[in-house]
Amino acid sequence: MLSIKKILVPTDGSETSLESLKYVSSFAGKFEISVYLLAVISPHHSIYDVYAQHITLAHREAEIAKLVEENIAKTAKKAKEMGLTDIKVITNVGEPYKKIIELAEEEKIDLIVIGTHGHKRLTHFLLGSVTEKVIRTAPCPVLVVRQRIHGMIENKNISTEED
Repeated sequence: MLSIKKILVPTDGSETSLESLKYVSSFAGKFEISVYLLAVISPHHSIYDVYAQHITLAHREAEIAKLVEENIAKTAKKAKEMGLTDIKVITNVGEPYKKIIELAEEEKIDLIVIGTHGHKRLTHFLLGSVTEKVIRTAPCPVLVVRQRIHGMIENKNISTEED
């Protein structure tokens, strides 16, 4: 029998990430599930941005970290509004797909529920896809959720708009 006790939801604060939570909340009503919300701060910065804006790299990193913390706090609040109670909020720094895989392995995650933005071919080729890399390297099943899909879950009347 399939046993899902731990679900990892990587989040970037986007509507697609929140759409993923709708799926997780539908599972949570049927099982006792721990939900791990993970936000990853990517260390990729443009040196040009730092010089052009006359700010230090440390200042820029602090701004990004603050923004990520605010986004994951909002996501955790939305998760609670959706009825999720056992939520673990984690912020990490590094290559996003690697940090997702590391956490999945460390915590023995049963399922990763991840959103995809569905970039067009050229953008996908140039940037790659975190979701695609997670699918290829995950130690557990991965459920990929696209934004604004319908038919599989009920609308929980949870706004994905900023409060």
